[in-house]
Amino acid sequence: MMMNSSHEHSAIIFKNGEAAQSLSNPVDTSMILKKQEIRKMNFLALLGSIYSIANNLYQSKPIEEYFNIPENERYFVDLLVKNVIVQKDSVEYLVDLGISYSEKFDSLRNRYIRQYSISDIGDLSTYFGFDTLDAKNLKLEFGKVYE
Repeated sequence: MMMNSSHEHSAIIFKNGEAAQSLSNPVDTSMILKKQEIRKMNFLALLGSIYSIANNLYQSKPIEEYFNIPENERYFVDLLVKNVIVQKDSVEYLVDLGISYSEKFDSLRNRYIRQYSISDIGDLSTYFGFDTLDAKNLKLEFGKVYE
């Protein structure tokens, strides 16, 4: 499997040479608006935190309230690939793949690069992705390691 890291179009190339078709519009304005709303909420949360620290308001709150906040679970991936056929022990399974990336600085090229990895596999019907691909009737073949 190879990844195309272009921001305009995303594709996964499978063993048979076919590319899965994107289910989302290349320029999804609703996603841009959602991201802007999330940025706004993050900014307001940071602003409120700084105000609370500057005015010592946090000292009047019991620390137990902080530990009552539920943990966030990650149900969002960079690329959600649906309906992938994966074979294990001669049995084929229909699964979804959650693919996430991290940015690392490459000192040889003097730039940041994206490293993609499969972050989750299975029934990801409750997950969301920045981009979504339907891999219907395509089979995932994991690469072999040269030894």
